[in-house]
Formats: sequence, structure tokens, C-alpha cells
Amino acid sequence: MSFHRLREPRVYIPNLGFHDYTKAQKWGKLVFLTRGTVDRFEVGKIARSCADAMAEAESDDYLMITSLSVINSIASGILSRRFGRVNFLLHDPRIDDYYLRSVDLTWGIEGAEDVSGQGVLQRA
Repeated sequence: MSFHRLREPRVYIPNLGFHDYTKAQKWGKLVFLTRGTVDRFEVGKIARSCADAMAEAESDDYLMITSLSVINSIASGILSRRFGRVNFLLHDPRIDDYYLRSVDLTWGIEGAEDVSGQGVLQRA
């Protein structure tokens, strides 16, 4: 019998920048994957930083989509490989708040199900 350790979910934020992330705290503990200026071409360094920061990630954690696309891509890859799904937090500037969108990536080549209830994503 295994016991799942109960803990507050984590919100992984690609980079500690100048944005105010306080509204995301309602989703969990904020964890920054990188800090300061990041060279987008140093993907190995970014991957190591993400892997270190996400070492204790669990399937109910979130990835906030912000900052450099390469950081978001690497972090998404880590979560999807480990859990088969990614829980995204997307900022809506019209209401200055976040939406949760989760995608199950355990699908085959036919398609991916958007488990947030927003519809079904199909591969072209």
C-alpha cells in the first residue's frame, strides 16, 4: 500500500521577472524555474534548471505560461513525460486572473483530449 503525501500544489513559473504573480498563489506555492536574464539558446542550462526546480513535481501541480517559449516547452516536456498530462495556468489580462487548462497527453497518434472540458484537440 502506498501513501500519497499531501501537500499544497505548486505553480511552476518559468522565470522570476517583474510581473506580479500574487493572484496565482490561490492555485498553490509559487516555484520559479529560472531567475533573471536567461539566454534562450542555452537550452541545456535551462533544462537542468527546470529539472532541478521540478524534482518534486506531482501530477496536480501547475505550469504558468509566461516568459520565454523555450522554458515553457522544456517544463511542459518534463511534466508530460513524468505524468502524461500538464495543468496550465493561463493569464487573462481582461480580468487579470488565471484560467486552468489541463491536457492529457497519454493519447496515441489519433488525438489529445483536453481534460479541462473545453473540447477535444485533434492532431492534423
